[in-house]
Amino acid sequence: VLDSSFSNLTQVMYELANQYMRQVKVPKVLVNGAISVLRKSVQKKGNFDIRDVSPEDSSNKCFIPSLFAHADGDDFVLSHHSKVLYEKYCGDKNIITFGGDHNSPRPAFFFDSVGIFFHNVLIHN
Repeated sequence: VLDSSFSNLTQVMYELANQYMRQVKVPKVLVNGAISVLRKSVQKKGNFDIRDVSPEDSSNKCFIPSLFAHADGDDFVLSHHSKVLYEKYCGDKNIITFGGDHNSPRPAFFFDSVGIFFHNVLIHN
């Protein structure tokens, strides 16, 4: 079950920055600089490159049954990320959307869908 999944970490970072740039006039060069500093910090401390964190690059090689879910009003990880992953995913898949935002309580039908998904995947296979 992939709830509010992202397709590319760097893209999420730029999307979040763009949201705040609209509220506070911040030059794009500062955003690029800040993301560059974050990238170098993660490379040093985590020993990986944030530019390599891109699930969409591997989703066409995944065959494990998956249920994608995303809130329509999610302004933290925009819903197009789940749609991109869903479209590229090669395994059995389903996608559901619902009202709310990234941190909203999930509606009952979300939990019903998750239960049905696990039942079908774990019991019937």
